[in-house]
Amino acid sequence: MGHRPATLTTPVEPTERAEPDVIVYGDPQRRTSVLAQVATVHALMSAVTEVGPSAQATFERLEHLDRARRSLIAAGCLEQAVGDEELDADVRRRGVELVQAITDDAAHIFHAAWVATQDGDARPPDVAGDDGRGARFADITALIGDRIVTVKEPEGFAFYALYAEQSLVAALAWAGEHPAGPGGEVDDGEPILVVGVRSIGTTLSAVVAAALEHAGRSVRRITLRPTGAPFDRHAQIDADELGDAAWVLVVDEGPGLSGSSMASVAEAVERAGLRPGRVAFLPGHGNDPGAEATPPVRARWARTPRYVAAHAALRWSGEALAGLLAARTSQILVTRACVDRVEDLSRGEWRRVVYPTGRAWPAACAPFERTKLRCVLADGTAVLWRYVGTDDTHLAGLRRRATRGFGPEVLGTAHGFVATRWIDGRALVAEDAAPAMVDLIGAQLDAVTAAPLTVQELRDAIDRIGDALHRNTSEALGVDEADRVAPWRAGATAIAAELSAAACGDGRPAPHGWIRDATGR
Repeated sequence: MGHRPATLTTPVEPTERAEPDVIVYGDPQRRTSVLAQVATVHALMSAVTEVGPSAQATFERLEHLDRARRSLIAAGCLEQAVGDEELDADVRRRGVELVQAITDDAAHIFHAAWVATQDGDARPPDVAGDDGRGARFADITALIGDRIVTVKEPEGFAFYALYAEQSLVAALAWAGEHPAGPGGEVDDGEPILVVGVRSIGTTLSAVVAAALEHAGRSVRRITLRPTGAPFDRHAQIDADELGDAAWVLVVDEGPGLSGSSMASVAEAVERAGLRPGRVAFLPGHGNDPGAEATPPVRARWARTPRYVAAHAALRWSGEALAGLLAARTSQILVTRACVDRVEDLSRGEWRRVVYPTGRAWPAACAPFERTKLRCVLADGTAVLWRYVGTDDTHLAGLRRRATRGFGPEVLGTAHGFVATRWIDGRALVAEDAAPAMVDLIGAQLDAVTAAPLTVQELRDAIDRIGDALHRNTSEALGVDEADRVAPWRAGATAIAAELSAAACGDGRPAPHGWIRDATGR
């Protein structure tokens, strides 16, 4: 890449302040028409295939991969939305077939783009051609039209820097341990069923299937959404859905607190007739299920093989993520100076470099923070890379801040991250809340406000906040105390009914979100 390899470092000062125990779970989703989502996917896929990975430059290959990843995620969201919609049985069957073919197509394009980053000397392979894509888009539009559906934003892609490449590498690891042919563990042509757990499983299962197909395996793919209580999910797969599958790979972002979603799929395929020992998990991380896992679920996870590609083990053009962002930093700063170090400021670690002691730290919900890496040059110049996924709204908000003078300018983007200049200075505290400062925060909130919410979006937002408030109060203080917050929810609903317009933007006007730099700005 033409730069000195950067070292990823994390400060090790002991924590002096406990983290909060209350957890609020989001459910990012939006209502849109099938027509609009089809148009988005079609445009993104067309942009990838029109450009193609013909250039030999490393950065151009990586940018092409970013575009392919973006189109893949959008296609997976379309498949999820149609798969979750209540439709007439025949319409649903045909609709799922069409959108699944679109996601599979996007996955093959993504696979080709990823292969192009693995060997810098080889000519990148041609991406998949249209192959009926336009007709499928037209068919799905004619079948479902402008029906409004719910698109759930996969949290791993949106917040936690989960890369589709991880599932691709995990699939190849499974294939490597299960060679096909004479003497192999898998007979020639023995079918493999890949089961994606919606929402994110639509995208990840398509990537796994594409990787296995390119490895010469016989693959079929389905997705499903387990039902039941959040910590006690149940799945149903009948013998027809299992078909002649001899192996089943279950793909999801989990395990979460209970691990029950993926475990329920394993139980379902064995009930449908799969031989024991023929199922494997391809999760998004290597951790065990969390505190809400039941003994049977823990036992299922303990005996089921797992194939996980750790984030730190991924390589693009021979580089880990830290090296890619270090090289991109030198490029956007137009400097020959090397990045001296890359610091991981995720999980609340940014507080270590902003505050002199742990006692001054503000509270942070560390496990749910976006990934943040700081690239520091030898002269002290630094760039902060913050993960935003494919969220144009978040990126637009950062640009609006910069335009109005409330934040540093956006220097560039890469691999789902956005770069801004690191600002040295003093983080504000509550005592800084003079009238002028309060006015400034108000102006900033106005500057980053997005488009007005619809009445239904506002009601849905209040309901989600109300649910989170009640659940967390119940867990922390008991049901009786939780019931006492009900009037707050009713009051918020009443206020919302009187609003002619409402919008969301920053939502985090805490003092530590502001830095006073060396000039006093």
